[in-house]
Amino acid sequence: METNRIDDRAQGGLAWAARPAAWRRPWWPGEAGVRTVRSGAVVVRVCPAVTAGEIWPEPGAGVGHAFQSADLIRAWIDTVGTARGVAPWIADVRDRAGARLLVLALGIERRAGLRLLRFLDGGVMDYTQPLLFPASRDLPDATLAAIWTGLVRGLPRFDVAILDKMPAEADGLPNPLIRLGAVRHPPDGYAMSLGGTPEALAARLPRQRSRARHRRQLAQAAESVALRIAATPAEADALLTALLDHKERQLRAMGRPGLRERPGVEAFYRRAAADLVPSGRVEVSALTADGAVIAGCFCLVEAGRTTMLLTAYADGPWERFSPGGLLLDDLIRRSHARGDAWFDFGIGDEAYKADYCDARVPLHRAVLPGSLIGRAVLAGRALLRRGPAPA
Repeated sequence: METNRIDDRAQGGLAWAARPAAWRRPWWPGEAGVRTVRSGAVVVRVCPAVTAGEIWPEPGAGVGHAFQSADLIRAWIDTVGTARGVAPWIADVRDRAGARLLVLALGIERRAGLRLLRFLDGGVMDYTQPLLFPASRDLPDATLAAIWTGLVRGLPRFDVAILDKMPAEADGLPNPLIRLGAVRHPPDGYAMSLGGTPEALAARLPRQRSRARHRRQLAQAAESVALRIAATPAEADALLTALLDHKERQLRAMGRPGLRERPGVEAFYRRAAADLVPSGRVEVSALTADGAVIAGCFCLVEAGRTTMLLTAYADGPWERFSPGGLLLDDLIRRSHARGDAWFDFGIGDEAYKADYCDARVPLHRAVLPGSLIGRAVLAGRALLRRGPAPA
């Protein structure tokens, strides 16, 4: 499946100044900027995210997903990253001739006494991977091993790397990190292709008879029904409040922790909306009835792909009109009219996605030791999984 090229023209990359004091301290004595490690056929340059402007690619460079956008990474670091105590790092990988291979946004955090290296996620990034460049295609095994060695040597000490939610490719470029022993790790992502005419698209949308009936009934039950797309950060923030309220109720009904209980998550959505709604790269939408939000959605919009990141709908008397389904169909039509190639439903194996989606995004996970402690922990867990030897 084709993925997107990243465009950070709106904010101009990751060169920003204000960060917590702990992140502004150098990790290596006397070295506040970039650390360079030569490993086999590659050169790995690593720096704290606060100085990432020195090595972050120019706007528009690299292949990945909207989740690898510098603007979204910035919002994540300032919200989820701060709340979780993550130390964020940027790694730039090139060959010895200077051709860029990969750029990775990574974080180190302590969990259960271990220093864990991960992509920047915290439950809000559906697809995590490096930014890929053409020279990364068909890397020899020795070069891939040198990349990993360079990352281990260049980054501050960590015990275990957990690289999950990784797609196998982006825009036709293979993700080389899959070859670091990664295995399939569901749930996967799902997407709907948007080619063809509006009439052809309408024929592919499920349950259209019941959808049409629900639209008529809703129009009769409410004096006004509207699709609202936030045009300003203030409007987006107001719609987000209603969307998050509905989501909290739904999660509690399923016995799951609410988004507001997860460190920095609500702040992340609000910050991303405030930063990216003006450029159209975040779309906060709602279906309203008599001014009340009865369904809401938070989407990323990037280079021909709309990705649904958060959605929820009202219960009570409005629920019988299937407001979530009505809003979803409206957004798919809107995405098609905008010229998008894909409407991405994101990660998760919810049954309703099968009614819409004609493409799966298989996701993978690699778990790798970064220290002797990490190696011992992973070996112990592998032994427990195998169980006792037969008598």
